[in-house]
Amino acid sequence: RSITLQQGQQIQVRIEYAAPALNTYQGGQVRLFWEHPESVMSPMMQAAVTAADQSRVAVVVVRDYETEGVDRPSLALPKEQEQLIRAVAAVNPRTIVVLETGTVSRVAPWIRGTRAVIQAWYPGQEQGNAIADVLFGRVNPSGHLPASVPRNEAQVPGIGVGVTNFTEDVLVGYRGLGRGQNPSFAFGHGLSYTDFRYRNLRVTRDRSTGGATVRFTVRNVGDRRGIDVPQVYVGRLRGTEGASPWRQLVGFKAVTVRPGRQRVVRIQVPPESLSFWSTSQQQWVRASGRVAFHVGHSVERTELRDRLQLRR
Repeated sequence: RSITLQQGQQIQVRIEYAAPALNTYQGGQVRLFWEHPESVMSPMMQAAVTAADQSRVAVVVVRDYETEGVDRPSLALPKEQEQLIRAVAAVNPRTIVVLETGTVSRVAPWIRGTRAVIQAWYPGQEQGNAIADVLFGRVNPSGHLPASVPRNEAQVPGIGVGVTNFTEDVLVGYRGLGRGQNPSFAFGHGLSYTDFRYRNLRVTRDRSTGGATVRFTVRNVGDRRGIDVPQVYVGRLRGTEGASPWRQLVGFKAVTVRPGRQRVVRIQVPPESLSFWSTSQQQWVRASGRVAFHVGHSVERTELRDRLQLRR
């Protein structure tokens, strides 16, 4: 329940609680959340904003509070951290945000005013040194997102209270975000201090395994040595009994390329990635018809495309 409070107002709160028969080791918990105007800041936040205003670059490190047995109430960063980012970015246009979270959090409400964002996950005890190496350019980053970053809760399946029905079939995670839904960052996204370009895609059937072989060229068109992670996706599979995502990952490979050089990359696509589970036959069945293969930097950013005729 949400209520609006005025300064000096007092209310009475009554909580009735009955311990469940199972899983009582943690006991009952009560959380009270409050929301204040954007212009109201704590003394510590005001000190951070003042320091950012006097600095050439501001680095804001934020986190979540995840653990077993406790669900997050939303995709938002907790404890007014989104307000902190907006306040710092308002006074320093060279603001870098480091996200130390166990899973993705929304970035849409604050990312517009920042210069860069690093998804650091839970880096461990060497987190300071690792992040500093990336920020100062001693290490060329090469990580890619293993999940899409949704803009808001409307882009993720809702979880109800009590009995929950899972109706999304295989359209879970990044596969459930179809063309045009535009998450903040797509599955597979990742930047580097150099740039890579792809060309010369060729997809052939692998007669020995029943899968496919994908060949293409990766060229480093920047001025830094870097590690690229090209990704192979297939489009909708024909002949499936259930849903088929608009794109799904079937292979990837990390390759190191020096500036101005190129490498030929070969990725094997297993037959399971071109098949579906038949509930009527109770076995894996190979899809049929022409299927599109896409090669690129993320599920939404692909440069190359080829087709292959599948036969059962």
